[in-house]
Amino acid sequence: MATPQLEFDSDVRGRIYRYVERHGSATREEVRDAVRVSEAAESKPARSGTEPSVRLPVEEFNRHVAALTDDGHLTEREGRLSVEPDAESESHETDDFEYEVRPAREDDRQAVADLIREVADEGAIVVDERVAETIERDGALIRRNERESRMVFVAERIDRDEDDGETREIVGWVHLQGSNSRRGTTPSNSRWGSPPSTESGESAARCSNAAWRGPTRETT
Repeated sequence: MATPQLEFDSDVRGRIYRYVERHGSATREEVRDAVRVSEAAESKPARSGTEPSVRLPVEEFNRHVAALTDDGHLTEREGRLSVEPDAESESHETDDFEYEVRPAREDDRQAVADLIREVADEGAIVVDERVAETIERDGALIRRNERESRMVFVAERIDRDEDDGETREIVGWVHLQGSNSRRGTTPSNSRWGSPPSTESGESAARCSNAAWRGPTRETT
């Protein structure tokens, strides 16, 4: 999984993207407050300590955000901007249960870290607990910048009940780490039988290297 080649139509859009990518998620106001421009020329980034800086006008800022979401760099969910994963979700059914393999979201971070620690403590398979520490320490779960690319897929078991409705539980993960060196991608495992293959790009295809938590299911 190579690091992405990121290109933006303006310096301001690049700064907006990098702020969101570095922090995992942020509201529009948080980003607008952080990404400032010089007062003399609102389209130019402020140079720290040399010129007064101001926030972009709301309309101009929203145009930049709209361009970033239209280009697939960012997504907005429940009022927060985050990096848009370059992969799709897939739903699957077995005789006993239904599950979905999907790219992890920023709000999955603690659940993924907790699951990694749980599997590491049980010792059923070799899992590096430092992955959980890195995920919790970093400002973001998903990283897509010029230096590194980190993608996390989760398996989410879906239970449906006439009274309680739908409940979901993250029961597996696979973590893919890439950098601009030649080390390539490093996957880490969870436990849960054999996952399905996917066809949503190289990152998703490598999800088939993971193990999942729960009943074992043979695949062909």
